[in-house]
Amino acid sequence: MKRILLIGDPDSLWVKRYVENALHPAGWQTVIYPIYGWQGGYGDDYARMNTTIYRDEHKLPIVGRIPKVRMWARIYANAASLKKLGPFDAVHCHYLLVADLALGQVVAKQQNTPLVATFWGSDLLRAEESTLRRMTGPLKACHRLTVFNSEHVERIRQLYGEAVAAKTVVLDFGEVVFPWIDRVHQQGKAAAKAHWGIEADQLTVCVGSSASVAQQQLPVLKAMAALNEDALRRITVILQHTYHHDDPENEQAVQAFAKAMPCKTLVLTDFLNDEESAYLRCAADVYLHPIRTDAFSTSMKEYLYAGARVAYGGWLVYPTLSELSLPVRSFDRFEDLPALLLEALDGTWQPLDEDARQRLGGICKWESLGPQWLGLYER
Repeated sequence: MKRILLIGDPDSLWVKRYVENALHPAGWQTVIYPIYGWQGGYGDDYARMNTTIYRDEHKLPIVGRIPKVRMWARIYANAASLKKLGPFDAVHCHYLLVADLALGQVVAKQQNTPLVATFWGSDLLRAEESTLRRMTGPLKACHRLTVFNSEHVERIRQLYGEAVAAKTVVLDFGEVVFPWIDRVHQQGKAAAKAHWGIEADQLTVCVGSSASVAQQQLPVLKAMAALNEDALRRITVILQHTYHHDDPENEQAVQAFAKAMPCKTLVLTDFLNDEESAYLRCAADVYLHPIRTDAFSTSMKEYLYAGARVAYGGWLVYPTLSELSLPVRSFDRFEDLPALLLEALDGTWQPLDEDARQRLGGICKWESLGPQWLGLYER
């Protein structure tokens, strides 16, 4: 049985899904080193999957006062402790932070095993360039590096050179909600809307996918307010404020503005499981995706697969949409949104057809992507 050291956040749904859909079905035993500590999330799931969550209990009382010395002292102390949980056949860092990537490099070198690193998106796009430059050594030592968007390969080339770019693979996570969307989609859009108490003839517009200020929901709503009152009364706005509560004042302002508009408003604050997520995606007639930076988000793919009309900010780049010939709209200014919504209301803007849905589904399911991830660990 093969064993892997996964350096990432075990409280993250995406890390849990990676273990659940790629590693565990293939018989890999997993040890997770928590990059932020572990709050106990998904404990039962990890126990079922024979996954060990490592706990850093090193105190380092003397060198702990010297930042750089403390970092390396902790790295080597944890590497020694992790060795007892090995041997490992691969080391994989998910979401890249300087110290944790360096730990991965040390463990991989000590055990002569492949090191794989995965940029999730914000760790590459939003981190300071000085921070990214500090990752140069470990990334040059990597066996493979992965990104979720082909545009990010050029960013890798600019930062780390051709040698690192040449071993960078564009590979995404599989979509576990897609099978649930298939089930709900068969019931029809009216049934999905009824699940949320929405009338069938309402145009359901989902704005963003979280409560984060980066979703830019307030300027979207302010632009929508330019629609005449009759049009707005035909619209139900859904705000998924179930996670990423990074600016409570902005979140409250968004909700208050939406509720003051003539349209109906539904604010979701409770965690959505996969089935509930599928009902939300299938209930949407329009999904507006105005996030500041993105690497082709899961939410966007789910709305597309559910058959919603999707429009995203023109500052975002999604090569996959062109490669799959998906008829998705973009907007350069928030002021362009009222015209788009009027086209959805009068039927000029049509949702994806079944052929387009299936093209997207064919490249997004774990059945095809899982083996590709495991192939990264082969020498």
